[in-house]
Amino acid sequence: MSSWLSEREQRLVAGAETASVATPIPTQIVSNGEYLPPRQSETQKRVERRILELADENGKKLGLSRRQFMATGCGMAAAFLALKEIYGTNVFQVDAAEAHEPELIFAKAQNVAGQFIFDVHTHFVRDDFDHKELLGLNDFAAAHWASLRHGPETVHPSREARGRGYKRSAFEDAWARYLPLETTEDTPSPSPPPE
Repeated sequence: MSSWLSEREQRLVAGAETASVATPIPTQIVSNGEYLPPRQSETQKRVERRILELADENGKKLGLSRRQFMATGCGMAAAFLALKEIYGTNVFQVDAAEAHEPELIFAKAQNVAGQFIFDVHTHFVRDDFDHKELLGLNDFAAAHWASLRHGPETVHPSREARGRGYKRSAFEDAWARYLPLETTEDTPSPSPPPE
């Protein structure tokens, strides 16, 4: 994998697969080579320790090693439980029993089996970011994907990834028609792409 980190910066980091313990969810920020990630915070270390405690405790109940346990739905539940305990939030709707009762995980999976998940994210870069090979992807997207849109306007999927251009592209321009931040009776429904 190529990287925009300097040689000095590359010596300061390790690959994500070796940087931390193998847990169902990351317990520290890692980099794809575009930036130097921060060190693991004390809170992230606490989450990691708690995940390991829960894995040992619940894996034993199920007759699994820590590694085997981490690869199960109960292992994922334990990771969410650790986040819930450390951060004190109910964002992660998990019950402690799910970390050692596989049938609860199976039932939860069945309840959401038909759920549609639409994962969207964007990238924002500094104003002085000058990697033309990446910034040129905007032109490629405009040339190849704009034809998938309905309507009279020309849509440029990601005109800019910097500063005001990012804000305009992501929140103010034609994308607002397809991804409204707030819906009202007047908000048009997005049209499906052509078959």
